[in-house]
Amino acid sequence: MNKDLLTLQETIAHLQAEIAGMNDEIYAQQQDITRLKAQVQHLNARVKSLQDGDGILNPADEQPPPHY
Repeated sequence: MNKDLLTLQETIAHLQAEIAGMNDEIYAQQQDITRLKAQVQHLNARVKSLQDGDGILNPADEQPPPHY
């Protein structure tokens, strides 16, 4: 009986350690997701501003590169 109880306690301790590790990984992934969402929003705003005509020249108005 004691051996079975000890085995269960060891299993529970192992599972608790695994859960703690998974929680740490999920927290890190959530931080990454939050950071990436902010970057995507920034890039979307930048693309939208470029599509609105800010910074994009008409191909006919652009000069050819110096090597041409």
